[in-house]
Amino acid sequence: MGFKEDEDFARFLTMGAFAAAAVSDDLEAHGHRIIELERYAKANKIWSIKVKRLRLPDLLCIRCGRRFESKGKSKLEVKLSHSNTPGREWWEGGMRMDDVFAFVRVAVGDVIDLGRIVYVTRGALHAAERALVEGNRKAISAGSERDVSWPSWAPSYSGAVTGVSDSGDITVLSDTGRRATYKSGAKWPNAFVYLMPGETFDAGDMVASCVEPADIECAGATWDWKEALNADDPDDRFAAVKAARWLAEPPDAALLIQIASDEEGDWRIRLEALVSGAAQNPRLTASIRDMVLSKESRPEERMEGVFALSELADPAAAEALSDIAEEAFPPEVAAAAVWGIGLGAARDPALLLPFLADADDIVALHASAALPEVLPDPVRRQLLGWLQTGTLRHATVAAHLLARHGHLEQLLAADVSDPVVKSIVVLAVGDIEQEAVLRAVGTLDHETRRVLQTLWSREDDWLRSPETDGGLDVLHRQRVRL
Repeated sequence: MGFKEDEDFARFLTMGAFAAAAVSDDLEAHGHRIIELERYAKANKIWSIKVKRLRLPDLLCIRCGRRFESKGKSKLEVKLSHSNTPGREWWEGGMRMDDVFAFVRVAVGDVIDLGRIVYVTRGALHAAERALVEGNRKAISAGSERDVSWPSWAPSYSGAVTGVSDSGDITVLSDTGRRATYKSGAKWPNAFVYLMPGETFDAGDMVASCVEPADIECAGATWDWKEALNADDPDDRFAAVKAARWLAEPPDAALLIQIASDEEGDWRIRLEALVSGAAQNPRLTASIRDMVLSKESRPEERMEGVFALSELADPAAAEALSDIAEEAFPPEVAAAAVWGIGLGAARDPALLLPFLADADDIVALHASAALPEVLPDPVRRQLLGWLQTGTLRHATVAAHLLARHGHLEQLLAADVSDPVVKSIVVLAVGDIEQEAVLRAVGTLDHETRRVLQTLWSREDDWLRSPETDGGLDVLHRQRVRL
């Protein structure tokens, strides 16, 4: 997938990440202790190597054991994907009858706007199946799935609920002073109002539905994770092994090593046992690294191992990721490793230096993007040195990173003898907004200012705006008429 397609897809992942984070925070406020059950549930990073995980919800409470699946929606509705293929029905994916689907309205823009969260159990959705509406079937490329939805009411205006009748009629007063009545009782087999009289709602928030809302208060420390460790259901075993590193009284490391050594077991469960064991015994970190680098491991196993290492706060995990980045294949595994070095739990920006100008573009780009906003002094000094003594590839990435991280004055004042590198430096500065550059740099020599003014003129060129850039070329290619 190219970077432009990535940008479009990332929007949907961003919605999901913010939804999962909002649900996690809200559940914590209701007494739960939440962990990510589905790795990367609260991240929007796109990887092309698809990791086939156990079908599990996004979040898990390690006190009560309840599972939560979050759904970010641009328009809030109780809607799920469904297929008649066994294992791909709307209710599948490790959701038990008392587990909860959480629907969140998410608007992605300069500011992320989140709506009121709607919680319903799988059992409540089954109870309301008489009202279920099937959507059109999707393309074969999308798994021939179709959407299924449960009717609900989410007004397009903001206001307050003023009353609810015995028959389910809901009266509201909009912020503009308009009164309205919604006769949910006449439309659905059962009607449930999600707001009490006097409560307010924003435009797009759900006020009522045919599905009973869930009680999401945590039941307390009621989860028997020891029983789950020995369960026949791999979903249950995975949840217990994944949770082990966060439990107040975690399983003995020897038991986790035993689970990890079971060659007959699912590789995902074995990996999570190693990760939870490594949280107690850092020596097991090397075992995860060796698994990733093993020639017998498939690409998806290597990727998941890298993701797991990125979650460990031990500095040995960052060193292991550095070893993987040097040796791993395919390149995306190395890219995931440098991503973890820069953004993981044991982040170490200095370890990224050897990969910033890596021969593989994907690895180099990920290493560069994983640097922190504020560059540590050793990294900044190394980048400045590359402008004079590095290869053209090193000097190029140094110019871009120094410019993007705000070291504009040092960048323009650097002693650069190569005229090509000098031009690249000016181009990199020209990518930064004019006001930011002039704020950071006291004076500019005449030639540098002249070139920068030419580059900054792109901001006034409407044919180079994000909406129209390349548009003429696209239209010219559509002039064929036979």
